[in-house]
Formats: sequence, C-alpha cells, structure tokens
Amino acid sequence: QVKIFEESLDSFKLKFDNRIIKQDNDNINEIGHVALQHLKDCQSGSNTFCTWGIKGLDSYIYLRPHCCYFIGALPGVGKTAFAISCIIGQLREGKNVALWCGEMTATQIYLRFLSQIAGVKVSSMETKKSLTTGEFERVSKAVKEMSKYKKTLHLRCGEDLEMHEISSWIKKIHVHNPLDCVWLDYFTDIQPTIKEGFNGNRYEAMADVARDIKTLKKE
Repeated sequence: QVKIFEESLDSFKLKFDNRIIKQDNDNINEIGHVALQHLKDCQSGSNTFCTWGIKGLDSYIYLRPHCCYFIGALPGVGKTAFAISCIIGQLREGKNVALWCGEMTATQIYLRFLSQIAGVKVSSMETKKSLTTGEFERVSKAVKEMSKYKKTLHLRCGEDLEMHEISSWIKKIHVHNPLDCVWLDYFTDIQPTIKEGFNGNRYEAMADVARDIKTLKKE
C-alpha cells in the first residue's frame, strides 16, 4: 500500500509540475507582450508617469504606477514639508493629487502650502503685523495659485480614520477624477481596520495597515 501510494504521489507531482511549467510559459509570453507595449508607450510619450514634483529627484527614483513608497525620518526633520513640496510640483504639472493628514487640520495644512509657495514662514503669517508689504503680496499670489487647484487637490485632514475609511474616500475621488498620486501623512496615524487581537502590539497594528495600503494600491 505504501508503494502504491508513493507511485501515485510521484505521478501526481509529475502531472502537477508539468501543468505549472506550461502555465508559467504562457504567463511569461503574456507578460512579455504587456512589457513590450509598456516600453513602446513610454518611448512614444503616451504613457506619462507621475513625477515627484521636485526637480532632479526623478533621476534617482521615479514613481511607478500602482506602487507604494514609504518616506521615513525622525520627528521634526521635514517629512510633511517634503510631501507638500512634492505635491505643489505635481499640481503645477497638472496632476490630480489627494492628501490625507491625520495630525493637522485643513487650515494648518493650507497655511503650509501658502508658506512654501510664497516663501514666508507660517509663524510670520500668524503673528500680528509681522508681514511686510512684499510678503503679504506673495501670500496673496499664493492664495490665487491654490485656487487653481480646487479640482486637482483633494484634502482630508484632522481625522482619526481607519484604513478602510481612507480607502473609500480615495476610491470615491478616483471614480470621478482619476488620481495620479495619493499622500498619507502620517502612516502611524492611520487606525488599523481590525483592532481586536493586537493587544497593544503596535507592530502588528501597523502591519495590518500596511496590508490594507498594499491592497489599495493594487486596486
């Protein structure tokens, strides 16, 4: 009985392996055609990727479609400032961008945009009689520039949301106005969809959020 079982198992493995090999070959041919068309589109310029929005950065790493990039640094280094700089550049290139920020309010984020466009510190804008005439004019121009992006910049700020809620918001925008890039600030501010079972383990909770982000980027 053991011998018969082993022979049957070997026969099954052989058939299974042959079938997998055939499927792999078919997949490779199909992937090859897709890859070739992708290269043709890139070379003709019909397939344009979203850039970082900062001059020179794309020569080091460019944003691939349906990919996720994590930007990490110590507190106060400038992660949000970097994101806003990129978004401004993307908006100026005509891209459609969404930004979720769990730590700041919409007003705070808007002032950060004005600050970078106008080259004026937020603290100066919020302090009585601290803006010069020239600075006030630059801020006014920045407000006018921001008004141009009312259909291409989508903000949701100051809310503690679970990943599935953020996903629903992004999908709703994408259906009517396809997004080129989505920014989530910060990753650790996102609440896991399944809160039970983590027992205070932050690592497992963030792993759950990361899996949800991975699913979203595929969709």
